[in-house]
Amino acid sequence: MRRRAGGWFAAICCVLPLVAVSLSLKYYQEGRAAAAIVETDQLGAAIEASRAVLGDLRVAVGHADGRRARALQMQDKRRWSILISKVVSAMPRGVWLTSLSSDPSVPAVARGSRRASNPQPVDGGYASFEVEAARGLVLKGNCTDPSSPLRFVTALKESGVFSSISHEHIRRGGGGDVDEIYQFEIQCGW
Repeated sequence: MRRRAGGWFAAICCVLPLVAVSLSLKYYQEGRAAAAIVETDQLGAAIEASRAVLGDLRVAVGHADGRRARALQMQDKRRWSILISKVVSAMPRGVWLTSLSSDPSVPAVARGSRRASNPQPVDGGYASFEVEAARGLVLKGNCTDPSSPLRFVTALKESGVFSSISHEHIRRGGGGDVDEIYQFEIQCGW
């Protein structure tokens, strides 16, 4: 009996630590799993908060881009205002403009790029395209003296605004008044 009791005691001494180790591993793994679940929930909340901040940043960037575009547009309008004021100040007496347009009148999309009217979205944004800017100005008008367009061209050249100025044509207008009216066209390039 002593032998059997010794055998049972030895068996219990060997099995008991194994059971204790397996139970402690089980509780350790359950604790790690619970901690991982809590950490996953915390990371999910942090991701949601980051998404909200990212949405706010996108809105702020959109507002900043809008302000920048308006500022550039106003700056561009000021440039055109200065240009038009220089053209008007160069006009001699008896000359009035009937048309002032850019050349080309409607900016065209540059070759090899996508159409401006239908840009395709790319990676959350829009595809970029290049637009051909205006290369010059076309002035059409009337005058009472046939030499006035030539004086106008000379004054425009002296203003230094344009690199090239050409006087396209002058012809008599279709009025039956006592004073003759002449029509002219001047093309200015920069």
